[in-house]
Amino acid sequence: MGRVFVIGSVFGALASVACAGAGVWLLNETGWGDDQEGVVWSALGVYFLGKAFFVGPMLAITAWAAEQKAAAPIVVERTAAAQGFQVPARAMPPDR
Repeated sequence: MGRVFVIGSVFGALASVACAGAGVWLLNETGWGDDQEGVVWSALGVYFLGKAFFVGPMLAITAWAAEQKAAAPIVVERTAAAQGFQVPARAMPPDR
């Protein structure tokens, strides 16, 4: 588990909590109002609740995918070099 994944997961969790809190607060304050303005605020609260279940997980998944994509060329280039293929010197990353 790399640093990118940890940061993405932490900020994903924070985003989910913030969106869920905003949605609950909006629904609590409007109380499913009967007038037109209350309906708009209630819809916005439901939107934020739905967004809470989408934004956080997508941040974590994107961080995981970015970490996997960053590590993939290193593995491919070192494997190719180990099998005797010519790999340009500029393509080989330094050893970690």
